[in-house]
Amino acid sequence: MTNQWYSPAKVYGQSYKEDKGNGIPEPITASDSKPSSKVSITESGEAVLVPDIARISISYKSVKDTVDAAKQSVQRRVDYMLQALRINGVKETQYTIHKYLERCGDQFQMLVEINVDFHDFQVCQTLCNFLIEKLDENVIISRPIFYHTPGKLDAARRLACVNAVKNARSKADAIAQFVNQRLGSAIEIKEENITEVTGESGHHEGANEFSIRARIAASTVTINVRISATFELEPKQKKKHR
Repeated sequence: MTNQWYSPAKVYGQSYKEDKGNGIPEPITASDSKPSSKVSITESGEAVLVPDIARISISYKSVKDTVDAAKQSVQRRVDYMLQALRINGVKETQYTIHKYLERCGDQFQMLVEINVDFHDFQVCQTLCNFLIEKLDENVIISRPIFYHTPGKLDAARRLACVNAVKNARSKADAIAQFVNQRLGSAIEIKEENITEVTGESGHHEGANEFSIRARIAASTVTINVRISATFELEPKQKKKHR
């Protein structure tokens, strides 16, 4: 059997009465009410969800002879970095600060880590470049990791399903017009299958490890929903001549 490249559509025109107890439904005759027609469609819809959060980690460590000296050295860098964040419009709710103190022989090491979530990727890039240029080599800035805002994935799944229904209704409407009928209400809509693919097909890890575009593409989710839907077909109303 050859694979079909199209989604099947079926038109039904025969209606039946309820059976009389023998398990065999009886066809509706001309003396009964008019037979109802329907069209059944299998169609799919898609939604693409691009990441909208870029998360970076900024870390700095200082080793000094005393605890106070280590703390003061770190705090100067922290104040400078926080000022840069505020100037670039980053709010306090978008970052967290963690500080760790430990002994290194007779000295003390103070480590600070600032995790920042950016909603504007251009601001993320500008700020990272600025801090690397202005601060010394003890400041380490990670490459951005891309995420989705919580709840957006569920919203994208719903959008893909709605798009599938829209596509099914559009196809059913074209069939109704072709057979000189009017498309009525949906009788039944059933979700048949849903697939989610993260990243572009053919993407190879490490091939573009320095490419921001590749990192965004690797975190992009494509959702495809296939549904089956059945709609009523109604006779077109004839125009009254005055």
